[in-house]
Amino acid sequence: MQIEPILFVGDTEVLLDDSTRVAERARAAGVAVDLRVYPEMPHVWPAMNVLIPEARRAMDEAAAFLATAGTRHI
Repeated sequence: MQIEPILFVGDTEVLLDDSTRVAERARAAGVAVDLRVYPEMPHVWPAMNVLIPEARRAMDEAAAFLATAGTRHI
Protein backbone atom coordinates (compact mmCIF):
# COMPACT_ATOMS: atom_id res chain seq x y z
CA MET A 1 0.00 0.00 0.00
CA GLN A 2 1.31 3.45 -0.91
CA ILE A 3 -0.02 6.47 0.92
CA GLU A 4 0.60 9.70 -0.92
CA PRO A 5 2.29 12.39 1.15
CA ILE A 6 0.58 15.60 2.13
CA LEU A 7 2.76 18.69 2.49
CA PHE A 8 1.74 21.91 4.22
CA VAL A 9 3.86 24.97 3.56
CA GLY A 10 3.41 28.72 3.83
CA ASP A 11 4.22 30.99 0.92
CA THR A 12 6.60 32.94 3.17
CA GLU A 13 8.07 29.71 4.59
CA VAL A 14 11.84 29.30 4.48
CA LEU A 15 11.30 25.77 3.10
CA LEU A 16 8.81 26.67 0.35
CA ASP A 17 11.28 25.91 -2.45
CA ASP A 18 12.28 22.62 -0.83
CA SER A 19 8.65 21.59 -0.37
CA THR A 20 7.87 22.44 -3.99
CA ARG A 21 10.89 20.44 -5.16
CA VAL A 22 9.87 17.42 -3.06
CA ALA A 23 6.38 17.53 -4.57
CA GLU A 24 7.75 17.86 -8.10
CA ARG A 25 10.18 14.96 -7.65
CA ALA A 26 7.51 12.76 -6.11
CA ARG A 27 5.18 13.45 -9.03
CA ALA A 28 7.99 12.77 -11.51
CA ALA A 29 8.47 9.40 -9.80
CA GLY A 30 4.78 8.62 -10.18
CA VAL A 31 3.82 9.36 -6.58
CA ALA A 32 0.63 11.32 -5.98
CA VAL A 33 1.38 14.16 -3.60
CA ASP A 34 -0.85 16.81 -2.08
CA LEU A 35 1.04 20.11 -1.72
CA ARG A 36 -0.94 22.76 0.13
CA VAL A 37 0.51 26.25 0.12
CA TYR A 38 -1.03 28.68 2.57
CA PRO A 39 -0.66 32.43 1.99
CA GLU A 40 1.37 34.52 4.44
CA MET A 41 2.26 31.66 6.77
CA PRO A 42 5.75 31.44 8.33
CA HIS A 43 7.94 28.46 9.22
CA VAL A 44 6.25 25.86 11.50
CA TRP A 45 2.96 27.75 11.44
CA PRO A 46 0.78 24.61 11.96
CA ALA A 47 2.33 24.33 15.43
CA MET A 48 0.62 27.62 16.28
CA ASN A 49 -2.84 26.11 15.83
CA VAL A 50 -4.14 27.59 19.08
CA LEU A 51 -3.36 31.11 17.85
CA ILE A 52 -3.70 31.11 14.06
CA PRO A 53 -6.95 30.05 12.37
CA GLU A 54 -5.10 28.88 9.24
CA ALA A 55 -2.94 26.65 11.40
CA ARG A 56 -6.02 25.12 13.00
CA ARG A 57 -7.45 24.49 9.51
CA ALA A 58 -4.20 22.83 8.43
CA MET A 59 -4.25 20.60 11.50
CA ASP A 60 -7.87 19.66 10.81
CA GLU A 61 -6.96 18.85 7.19
CA ALA A 62 -4.01 16.73 8.36
CA ALA A 63 -6.25 14.85 10.82
CA ALA A 64 -8.82 14.18 8.09
CA PHE A 65 -6.05 12.98 5.78
CA LEU A 66 -4.71 10.59 8.42
CA ALA A 67 -8.19 9.33 9.27
CA THR A 68 -8.74 8.22 5.69
CA ALA A 69 -5.17 7.48 4.54
CA GLY A 70 -5.35 3.78 5.26
CA THR A 71 -8.60 3.28 3.38
CA ARG A 72 -7.85 5.12 0.14
CA HIS A 73 -5.91 2.36 -1.55
CA ILE A 74 -7.81 -0.72 -0.49
